[in-house]
Parts: sequence; C-alpha cells; structure tokens
Amino acid sequence: MEFIQVLRRFLAFRGCPKVITSDNGKQFVGAQKELQEMIKGYDQKQLQEFCADKGVEWKFTTPLAPHQNGCAESLVKSCKFALKKAIGGQTLTPFELYTCLVEVSNLVNQRPIGRLPNDPDDGSYLCPNDMLLGRASTTVPQGPFRETKNPKHRVEFVQRIVDAFWKCWNRDVFPLLVPRKKWNVERRNVRVDDIVMLSDPNTVRGNWTLGRVIHVYPGSDNKIRNVKVKTAKGVYSRPITKIVIIYPAEGFDNEL
Repeated sequence: MEFIQVLRRFLAFRGCPKVITSDNGKQFVGAQKELQEMIKGYDQKQLQEFCADKGVEWKFTTPLAPHQNGCAESLVKSCKFALKKAIGGQTLTPFELYTCLVEVSNLVNQRPIGRLPNDPDDGSYLCPNDMLLGRASTTVPQGPFRETKNPKHRVEFVQRIVDAFWKCWNRDVFPLLVPRKKWNVERRNVRVDDIVMLSDPNTVRGNWTLGRVIHVYPGSDNKIRNVKVKTAKGVYSRPITKIVIIYPAEGFDNEL
C-alpha cells in the first residue's frame, strides 16, 4: 500500500507515535489492518523499533462525523486550498513538488500554538516543530533569489510557489488559530496581559508577530473592539479582528 510507505517515511523522520488519530478513509482503515499483519511477523526487537515499545494505537473518528476532528480537518483544508492556489496550472517535477511540500510542512508546523515561559514581551512562542523536533525551530533561508519569471530558473520558480502558499495560507489560517477553549465560546472580552498574535499580511515568510495586550478600549456596550499591543519591536494599536488570543491572561483551566 502506498499509504504504508508514507507512514514509514513519517516514522523515519519523526519517530514512532503512541497514538494516530484519523478519519475513516479507506486507505487508513486498510493501513491499520496491514500494520497489524506486519507486526505479527516481527520479533520483539523489531516490534520495539517499529512501535516504540508500546505499539501504535490507531483511533478512528466516527463515520460521517468529520467535526469530531474539526481542528485537524480545517487545517488540512486550508493547506490544500492554499497549495492548490499557489501552484495553479503550473507544472512541477516530482523533485520540485517534494521540495514545496517539505517547505510548506515546515511553515505549517511553525505556527504559534502557545506561549513559552519566557518574558511575554520577547515574542517567543511554542509551535508544533518544538515538539516534533525536540528543539527550537529553525527558519529555512529564503534567498537571496532572483526576481525572475524565466521557467529555466527553477529554484526561484519553486520559491515563488512557497511564497504564494505562505501569503494565501497566512491570511486564511489566521481565524483557525483561535484556541478552542471555553472562554472563546463564551466570547470573552480581550483583557490586559493576554498574549496575542497580530495579523500582518506583509510579514516575512514563516514569521509570526506575538505581543502582550497593555491597554483595552471598551465601547459604550463594554465590548472591547480596539487594543494596544506591546511586541518585541514596539507598541501597536489594533482592532480585535486583527489579533488572535494565543494565551489568555488567566491561563487555561486544564493547564498543567
């Protein structure tokens, strides 16, 4: 199965996970059955290497209920849309497509998902790469590349596609980064000391601007619509539609 080959590549790069969660796609269900057959034929040492001592627990969401894995489904959908729009009708070689996919993967896994226990004003944040790599993320050098549309300049061609993906995905994914917490469902007001991410369509590829709310401006209905945010580079005034709360001032209820 092709998916088994993809899974083996993932394990080779990232290590063996304890749990895999997916929908009930036929390729995933078939992969689970084939994995079970493969594991039966392994000795103890091979089993430890393949399944990281305890094996892989594969969880499937309920059929016809994609909302049960809503966050992942939304992220995958946004990536597919942005990549399709970036490539358009252009033709890439398998090698060029692989380069695009690897760079896109790195960009997606650099998105902020929480804060680090550092100075809240230094702009640092926790991202999936920190956990996948076990260390701080590194940004892939972006150039300098020639500004050219010559199809023979394939390195620049691939980088233009990655740039186009970033601009489209950065715009569309912004609302998806709102943490799925109770305070968000209740439409909690933005508060002083909230750690937020600022929307910036002109930001450098792979960079996200985080800051701390230092002042809020309530309207006549006591709803906050504008805030002042302190970042590592300065203080900015923004409407709440241009910020996303990454970490609320009071913390999360289930925080360890």
